[in-house]
Amino acid sequence: SSAGTGDSFRDADMPIEDRMAVAKGKDKFTQLWAAMAQTDCTACGYDCEGYAQAIADGEDGDLSKCVPGEDATANELKAIMGKK
Repeated sequence: SSAGTGDSFRDADMPIEDRMAVAKGKDKFTQLWAAMAQTDCTACGYDCEGYAQAIADGEDGDLSKCVPGEDATANELKAIMGKK
């Protein structure tokens, strides 16, 4: 991906801490997307971008659907959405 596209966190091998650092200060949707495992496995019913959008839009309130992201992703999603 080229610089400036804002999706440089789209790397399943990048640790979640590094993905979140890339998304820091960006809009909520981008932060949610960065918190996903980036595998686009669709186990949650979406690709990673779609799940992030559904959460950001309030269409999906279940923050624990990212199977490959496990607790790390669920906890990050809760933090972004202001839930404990």
